This record gives sequence, C-alpha cells and structure tokens, in this order.
Amino acid sequence: MSDETLDLEAIRKITDAATPGPWSWRNTGAVYLHCEHTRIVMAFSRMGMQGAQPAFRDSGGLLRDAGRENIYDYPDAKFIAHARTDVPALIAEVERLRAELDATLLNSSAYCDQANEAHTRAEKAEAERDRLRAFADAVFTQADYHTSCEDSMQPSEVAVLAAEHGITRTQED
Repeated sequence: MSDETLDLEAIRKITDAATPGPWSWRNTGAVYLHCEHTRIVMAFSRMGMQGAQPAFRDSGGLLRDAGRENIYDYPDAKFIAHARTDVPALIAEVERLRAELDATLLNSSAYCDQANEAHTRAEKAEAERDRLRAFADAVFTQADYHTSCEDSMQPSEVAVLAAEHGITRTQED
C-alpha cells in the first residue's frame, strides 16, 4: 500500500450495508441493476426530456428517486461510489501481500536448502565417526590380542586394519 492505510473495517461496513450480490444489469426497455433474487438495486427515472436520475432502495426497502436527496444516504449508492477507490486499493494490497508471500517462500526455500545441506554434512560426519570407531575397536581388539600373547602389534598390522576401514595415511610435507 502507499502511505494511506487500507481501512478494511470501513470497506466492510459499506459492503455489509449494501444489497447482497451478485448484481447484474438488465435492459428490458428500462435499464436497472438487480441482485440474484430479482430485487432491484438501482434503477433510473426520467428527469425532464433527456435526463435521468438514479433510484435506490431506502431503509424501508422502497425504490426512491435519489436525485433530490443525499445520495450517500443510500447504502447501494455509497457502495457503488466507493468501489472505484476501494477495488484498486484492495487489488494493490493483494498484490503487495502476494509479493511478500513470494519473498517469504523464496527465503524459506533457501533456508530449507541450507538445512538440507547441513543435514547431509551431519550424516556424513556421523558415518565418518562410526567408521573411525570401528577402526579404533579393531585396533584395540588386535592390541588386546597381542598383549595377551605378550607380542607387540606391528605397524604393518595397523596399516592393514586402517586399509580395511578405509583410513589412509596422509603424507606430511
């Protein structure tokens, strides 16, 4: 939205006071706007030889010419007049909210990708830990065997165990 705040409560009051819709135009010799149940929302009355004035339902439900009265006293007239301002404002707000939602979804998607990458790294780290534990267990088992035989474990035996567990010796420069 712009600097103005969208007054949803005011729009809701105007909408709730108007005749329920849907509305549609009819032209059967006389042009009028009616609602779903054939109730006339707005009609036109001749005014002079070439003019017309709108007629709206009053609070008692009677169709009255509005030409000489405050047209905003008729809820349907007020609704029609506000539609030109309210509808574009509501569309702009929907577009703003959709853009905000898209940005939020894009950010959450990036966070999900990061979380998935972290999870994959954690699984790899756990697998490496398990592999090193198995190697350490094998070394200790062999060391215990050699201790019981009063024999020492040879470096070649350690190298064989390491190779069996996928552990390679790194060369230092």
